[in-house]
Amino acid sequence: MIKRSSLLERMIASGMIALLCAGGAAWAQDNATGPAVPPGTEADHHASPAPEETWPPGLFMKCLEKAGVRKPLDDAGIRVWGFIEGGITFDLTHGDRTLFGRYYDARRVGDPRLNQLLLTIDRPYDPSKTSDWGFRVDNLFGGDALLTHAAGMLDHAGEGTGDAWFDIPQMYAQGWFKTGKDSGLEFTLGKFLELSGSESAEAVLNLLYSHSDLYTFLEPTTLTGGVAKYYFNSQVFGYLGVVEGWDVFKDNNDAMTYLAGGGWSSKEQIAGHARTQALLNIMIGPERAHNTRDYRTLIDVIINQSWTEKLSESLNVEWLAEENVPGVDNKLAEAYGAAHYLTYVFNDRVSATWRAEWFHDSTGGRIGARGDFYENTLGLNLTPWPSHETLKNLSIRPEIRWDTSNEKVFADSHNQATAAVDVIFKF
Repeated sequence: MIKRSSLLERMIASGMIALLCAGGAAWAQDNATGPAVPPGTEADHHASPAPEETWPPGLFMKCLEKAGVRKPLDDAGIRVWGFIEGGITFDLTHGDRTLFGRYYDARRVGDPRLNQLLLTIDRPYDPSKTSDWGFRVDNLFGGDALLTHAAGMLDHAGEGTGDAWFDIPQMYAQGWFKTGKDSGLEFTLGKFLELSGSESAEAVLNLLYSHSDLYTFLEPTTLTGGVAKYYFNSQVFGYLGVVEGWDVFKDNNDAMTYLAGGGWSSKEQIAGHARTQALLNIMIGPERAHNTRDYRTLIDVIINQSWTEKLSESLNVEWLAEENVPGVDNKLAEAYGAAHYLTYVFNDRVSATWRAEWFHDSTGGRIGARGDFYENTLGLNLTPWPSHETLKNLSIRPEIRWDTSNEKVFADSHNQATAAVDVIFKF
């Protein structure tokens, strides 16, 4: 009898061949104005406040147009686009060392890093059609590819903790079946970014350079499997899914993880976005290798609110529990927390975001120490040349962050202060 993981691997492999031959994948629809964001992308409140009318696709497609080879891609609905992101983080408290709890932006303190060079090939499906299809492939090079890696795929596509890593964070196909004026069914099969949380592995989808503790320690990065999502209307959607598990391409325990969730957006809009949005995501399944009995459960709630065209707010609350964890007295390991985001757009050149977060780990199994952890981060998103045809794709994100804990986990201290900046160029 064929194991479930082996069957899924064959389905994924077939999908990979089709994807590479066709050369693309589906891009997100807007939660507020049509079908909600497909798996692997984030809600619209993560988007940069800079003008986005030419990205995606962007400069890469313009170069293809000048070379006279764009028309066949346009005829097929295929786009090629991407971005490059690099940054540096400084320890203001204890000098040059490894920073506790900081994997993405601060693995090498004080050294500039190439975090992400992402090239995407996609074909968005058209939700206005009775039926359509799409697909997406993300090719990621840089230090963050080490962190997006899923076990069983490209296991040796890099060495050490440097920036020379390669990964394919997303590789999925989609089918769309319209059932009404604003309703329809979407199927997704393949590998995609996690569905929970207010942040993403892809830098352009985040408001700040550094990641929250919720994202870093309570959420998977990628999932491999299938999701069926139904849009009841332009305001409400729900989904069910089955995946291999957390950050695994090849199943590690012959047991599946189950997904469920949905979202609601208000009819009232501000600047093209829903004034209010609520999202719920649930994951449950055994995640430890060779263990099919002990379940890990993640419940994720997100509330987004646009108060004015310039001021928006978001609250993300998460709870995670895992059964029969070795070394845990009560056999149930819990971790939970909340992250609050407040963003103000001053003009088309400058916006600011403040993130305030509380994270609790009852056993130390998630973050590496038992106790309560707090962080406050204040960052800017600068677009110096918003009207320039090329340079409007450049954004600079400086930030100041202050971490505290009731335990002395920051180099035998309760506190940790950092300053960081990254630069993003979209093409």
